[in-house]
Amino acid sequence: MNNIIPQDSQGTPLPAAVFSGDFNAGKSLLINALLHQNSLFISREESMTPPVLVAKSDGGDVIYGARPRGEREAVALSREQFLSSRKVGGVPCESDALCVLAPEMPFRHFVLVDTPGASSQENRPAIPAAAPALDNALFVLVTTLEYWPARHTMSLIREYQMRFPGRFIVVANMADHINTNEIRRVRDKGRQRMERNGIAPAPPFFTLSARLELARRTGDDEYRRRIKADVRELCDAGFDAFRVALYEFEAKVASRAVDYDLETLLNSPLAEAVIMNQKGQKIC
Repeated sequence: MNNIIPQDSQGTPLPAAVFSGDFNAGKSLLINALLHQNSLFISREESMTPPVLVAKSDGGDVIYGARPRGEREAVALSREQFLSSRKVGGVPCESDALCVLAPEMPFRHFVLVDTPGASSQENRPAIPAAAPALDNALFVLVTTLEYWPARHTMSLIREYQMRFPGRFIVVANMADHINTNEIRRVRDKGRQRMERNGIAPAPPFFTLSARLELARRTGDDEYRRRIKADVRELCDAGFDAFRVALYEFEAKVASRAVDYDLETLLNSPLAEAVIMNQKGQKIC
């Protein structure tokens, strides 16, 4: 593949969407839904997992890779090795970062960054410090529709909005667990609720279901049939609006074509920034 070095040779930070939020809010499933396939591991069990960077590959196969802990050289992984890199029971992570290069990735320029979720033992996920490598990043805070107004979530939203104004959105996932009237109520009152909590102007707010979207894209009609049609329609519309927001931000910050490989992605300043942000975080 004829690679274009993605960063620093021209001084332009990689365009990225950085996903963060509480453990089990559905960040990985949300990215899988955007990819239209189950590329990232999904588990309800808390685990020790490094950040995962997902980008488009021009090759025919999905490529998995890792940056071993404390090293700079990227190594290729099989899918089985990639999936087994998620550690449970307090086992230390063997890698500082993981990588997926997907030929079917719908975003030509974006790098999607799946950050470790906050543990039940932690108050909140780490909020990245401002850094030049993150200047072209959109920050996506993933919560759930049922619990998004929690005090600690409002505190997070306020801090993200202050730190990254105009580059921050909120996703209220798992809307398929709620009835139609409640989805509409939360969707329509979300901005007002944030502004009443001192978050003004309120960031864009999307109510959706990552699971329903993945089922829509992979043809899992059995699951979609179990959900009422009006709920499906609201969730689908919310995901479509969220996807458009990502495309619009990508178009705004992406100035040139990028071909990614394991080395250039896992050794980019973007990877370095998200790795350093996770240092010292025990349960993730």
